Amino acid sequence: MSFKLWYGLAKTQEEFAAMKPGWTHRVADSMDEALWLAMKVNDDGRAIAWEIEGDDGSRLNRQEIIERVRQQKHELIANPPKKY
Repeated sequence: MSFKLWYGLAKTQEEFAAMKPGWTHRVADSMDEALWLAMKVNDDGRAIAWEIEGDDGSRLNRQEIIERVRQQKHELIANPPKKY
């Protein structure tokens, strides 16, 4: 299963939804990799991780991403994806 991380400079959920079709995304091989990428995007401060979308139709919104990263931050830092 793969996951798409959508990120950018939208200010609201509505703005993100309108801009999403024009954005590029990062593809991750696992949810942990997608959360790690989202953590890096948010920590960098130049963009916001808005959504993680699984190829099965599952989705995490901005708030869910923030909560999952906060809960798993120590694991994500200790076990970064091998390709990064």
